[in-house]
Amino acid sequence: MIYSSRNFGSTWTERAKNVTSYFWGIEDLDTDDVIYLQIDDGNGTSHIMRGHWDHKHYLAKPVIENVIDFEIQDVYLFATKKSNNGIDLYVGYHYHDISKAEFPNTLRTEDYVIADASEGQVFVAVNHNKNTSHLYISDVNGKKYTLSMERVLLYSPNLQQHSWLRYAVM
Repeated sequence: MIYSSRNFGSTWTERAKNVTSYFWGIEDLDTDDVIYLQIDDGNGTSHIMRGHWDHKHYLAKPVIENVIDFEIQDVYLFATKKSNNGIDLYVGYHYHDISKAEFPNTLRTEDYVIADASEGQVFVAVNHNKNTSHLYISDVNGKKYTLSMERVLLYSPNLQQHSWLRYAVM
């Protein structure tokens, strides 16, 4: 749930239910009151909304649906969705035109680590199975990837659970 206060924390008002994560908008791309919410749909997926609160309501528009996980880094919006080939990564550059990322192989994908999203490109470690993970680098839009390094070592204590891989050891 998301709560807000208009009196410096003396009282709180519930603003949104079933929120699993949130990110404030980026200064150069959004106004200072924009917030992105990941809202659980109750069926193992969620949807992402972009909006702001007026005095009483959250005024929002849908961004992407059927999402497993969601994250914003720098000028990139990342989301994952289930597919026939495991999990697919979706990217929105400047949070617009969200589409499936293109990787140069057909290996099954189990998870992603967004290692870095600065300097106008994205480094992503992709876990293909228990023993195979590769590091990829993107174009400026974060949509097309090329192989940067094969067989990197990833540490994830929750590999069997759905979550972003947060720890990369290379």
